[in-house]
Amino acid sequence: MQNSIKSILFQCPTCEKPFLLKDLNFCCPKCLRVAKYSPELRRFDFQPFLNDFSTLQQERTSFAYSIYSLIYAPIALLNLIAVWHGSLGKQIRHYSESFQKSHGPILDVAIGDGALTVLSLAKFAQKSRKPCHHPLLGLDISLDMLSKAEKNLSKIKNFVSIRADARNLPFSSGSFNQVFCYGGFHSIPLPEKAMKEIFRVLEPNGRLRGSVLLTPNRPISGALIRKYVEWGSLSTNFTRFQFLSLLKKAGFRLISTESNGSTLLFEAYA
Repeated sequence: MQNSIKSILFQCPTCEKPFLLKDLNFCCPKCLRVAKYSPELRRFDFQPFLNDFSTLQQERTSFAYSIYSLIYAPIALLNLIAVWHGSLGKQIRHYSESFQKSHGPILDVAIGDGALTVLSLAKFAQKSRKPCHHPLLGLDISLDMLSKAEKNLSKIKNFVSIRADARNLPFSSGSFNQVFCYGGFHSIPLPEKAMKEIFRVLEPNGRLRGSVLLTPNRPISGALIRKYVEWGSLSTNFTRFQFLSLLKKAGFRLISTESNGSTLLFEAYA
């Protein structure tokens, strides 16, 4: 196990008990379920805990992303430009600025295939003239997506992958100073649970930075997005008011927002 993440307190997502470390794996002393660690992949796999919030929408989303992962990067870029009229450059700039504000381990929720993370880390290194040295934990529920992220971020020595549910995070309260979630909330069934969990694992005044796809005003785009929800590639169709209300209800204090087409870039305090 990497020294860089030994300071992070992992806990059972179900029982909320601190894990016992056994042969590099985590074992809950109450429910006895085990999360396995793979040194070769630098991956913690919390698969035994993934069914706690299983729903029909979750099954539909999981199936969609098993297919979506095969061509994720070009399709995501095409959607950002054609459907949400957003700029990839603006998205990367906001993401890279997140690394500048980091102090200590970073949790990146719904990291997907990691392509945007790679581009943002490169932008950060170019601007600051040094790489990001903070431990980076990339979390996703999709094994297909996470496997892609592991390949894309294989050269980042401080990267560790976490297969877990954003609505049931395996970390103790107040474990992180900063959490990222770029393009994740609209893909998570019951996003209010994920928002509350992120708030919980942030320390007081910790920051959440990310982006979310909003419902475009254009009728054709709106109809297409409703189809995406039916197919499972999107789980939630947010308006700006709905998403900001979700932040507030979880306990966050909004710092700033920035429009990127019909995508909202945001930053909030816990």
